Amino acid sequence: MSQDKSWTPDQTPYGEMLGATAGNVIAYSNCNAHYLRFEPHYNNGFYTGIEWQCVEFTRRWLLSQRGVIYGEVDFASDIWHQINRVIRVADGKTFQFQSHPNGSTHPPQVSDLLIYDKSLFNTGHVAVVTNVDLEVGLVRVAEQNFFNQKWRGDYAREIKLFKKQDRYWLWDVYLLGWKEINGMVQKHPI
Repeated sequence: MSQDKSWTPDQTPYGEMLGATAGNVIAYSNCNAHYLRFEPHYNNGFYTGIEWQCVEFTRRWLLSQRGVIYGEVDFASDIWHQINRVIRVADGKTFQFQSHPNGSTHPPQVSDLLIYDKSLFNTGHVAVVTNVDLEVGLVRVAEQNFFNQKWRGDYAREIKLFKKQDRYWLWDVYLLGWKEINGMVQKHPI
């Protein structure tokens, strides 16, 4: 495969494995955040999105780890206002997908999605929360198409979490907040 001219040495080539989550969901390189190749990706027969984009990763993660999927969006930032429900693929049951703005009284939790404003990359961004340590003040996320660099563990990056006046803040530029699946107490992977 020929490398795209927008690729730089500190990034990984398109399609290369970046890392895997504790649940073995693999993240792949998109080369850089501005590169777009319109290749659809399917997981177990379900459309998850355009290959190696951030939305594709989060849909694939939720599908394989929670057995749910959310609707299509044009941009990652659209998830914040346009996606209010997820669907469990096993039985079609819907669950509320609640938004918690950065600075909420409700802390982020494992399997929440972090949603970033459209001013980031002109599309926004979305990542999956894979670990939360309220005592240390740290959140770990898994994602595709952000830094496009190899992971050092089972997560892509760590974000500082702090609590001020009973509100939780993630120290991350452009972050709108996190989306939580309400009413789903157990995993339903497919």
